[in-house]
Amino acid sequence: MAVITATSDFGYKDPSLAQLKARFAGKLAGVEWVDICHDVEPNNRMEAAYLLKSTYKDFPKGTVHLMLVKCIPSQFMDFLCVQANGHFFICADNGILPSIISTEDKITASRKIDVPETAMEDVFGIFSRAALHLLGGGSPSVLGPNFTTVQRLTLQQPIYNEMEITGTVIYIKRDGTCVTNLQKNYCDVSKGRHISH
Repeated sequence: MAVITATSDFGYKDPSLAQLKARFAGKLAGVEWVDICHDVEPNNRMEAAYLLKSTYKDFPKGTVHLMLVKCIPSQFMDFLCVQANGHFFICADNGILPSIISTEDKITASRKIDVPETAMEDVFGIFSRAALHLLGGGSPSVLGPNFTTVQRLTLQQPIYNEMEITGTVIYIKRDGTCVTNLQKNYCDVSKGRHISH
């Protein structure tokens, strides 16, 4: 069975999620739709990237992942489709993609989405037509031209010295646990650093 996932900052109060799903209504026979999260903080691309990166490998290869965070159409924004590690990712070129997959991952296709007869401001139309094409077994090569560079998120790097370590909170789990950009070796007490509470 084919699978499609969606991650967004739409929330559940506004009709955006229903409008997105309406584009797929009656067209997903034999396809399972999975909502990863729609409560991403508005425009928080780092949080969205963390959620999808943490989950996408749990899905079968061939899954199409829609990422709809900070994808307001403009003349300066491209929409992308990347096939990596056997999965398809459809998102805006807004910095999210390199935070989900890296150059070390097995990338087998990278296309700017160019959907004829779909207005640039019709994001749901662009995403749904590309996703339905892939779910139907279509090749990403027909979605548009190749690309080699993408925008990247600017994440403040951890700052550390003998007295303190300063990092960035990427995501706060429901139980209050914070996911940060700090790595274990930053707190290695064997290097003379002491952890205090």
